[in-house]
Amino acid sequence: MIRGKFLLESLLVVLVWVAPARTFALEYVVGCSIQNEKLEVIRKYYGHICSFLPDGRFLVISRGGLSLVTSSNEVQWTIKGYFHHQINLAQNGKIILALSSKVKTVNGKRIRFDKLLRINFNGHVVSEFDMSKYPLIFKPWEGKMKNDNEEEVDGEASHFNSFYEIPNNKISIANSAFSPGHLIANSLIYGIFIFDSALNKILRQFKYENSNNHTVHDVQVEKDGFLLIYNNKNKNNKNLSLFSSIDVYNPVEKKLVFHYAANPPELFYSDHCGGAQRLENGDILYSDLEHRIFTIDKDEKLKLTKEIKTDLFHLQQVKAYDLSSFLKNNAGI
Repeated sequence: MIRGKFLLESLLVVLVWVAPARTFALEYVVGCSIQNEKLEVIRKYYGHICSFLPDGRFLVISRGGLSLVTSSNEVQWTIKGYFHHQINLAQNGKIILALSSKVKTVNGKRIRFDKLLRINFNGHVVSEFDMSKYPLIFKPWEGKMKNDNEEEVDGEASHFNSFYEIPNNKISIANSAFSPGHLIANSLIYGIFIFDSALNKILRQFKYENSNNHTVHDVQVEKDGFLLIYNNKNKNNKNLSLFSSIDVYNPVEKKLVFHYAANPPELFYSDHCGGAQRLENGDILYSDLEHRIFTIDKDEKLKLTKEIKTDLFHLQQVKAYDLSSFLKNNAGI
């Protein structure tokens, strides 16, 4: 771990400007920028992905690794390495859930394997699940690529893109794998994985049947026990056009309970990236590769479309939160 002032380029926090007053109920988190409901930038920090905490601290993924930054914008700690896609917290707010990776040589090829990490707020890894230890499940596929930190590899053996703790939900009685406190993570191609709360073992693995080759992002368990899924490549392509959809799926009865696609379907297509979020009013927020955000209601009707201002080439996801406490408690510059 590294301690010290947040000054190195790989870790530098850059506050562009501060709006004079807050007038909106929700803020959008776009990478490491905070935007109000008019999509005006309120604050912007250096980094690829940020998670903002009520006490003014925040977590940031940059080329230096994963860092916790204090409310006065000093680095409390940094874990070096490649982190990606998103940062989430356990339900009690005391454990950080992070997606990382390692490079391992397999048959003379440099292969990227993902790791799921549970980290406490002292910067210590409490437990991890290392995909490189399970070669029978995660088999490498080749293809030159670079991580965000410019490290080149010959291929990868897993591509995890979401990682959450399962909340209290209605189906956990019928299916103990979905018990509160267990962990759910999604991997391209290999499917949805449910782990015990300590990441010691895989409790269940399955693929989403309505997706082409399980090309899926951001799988979450909702309070009713259904799965909210960003389906990048919908399998229902009778007209042979590629399209994406936002789906809600009952994993016990194995049936679709909600489905949204554009009209015509090909108007919404993100072959990679993507995030979805259930808002407090029941609407679903999602983003696409065209740097747009949308909200859809419970009747599968489109309510809102907006263009996002960002300099990120790959916009992984956009989420909306009440960040009034963070904005009040973070010192700014």
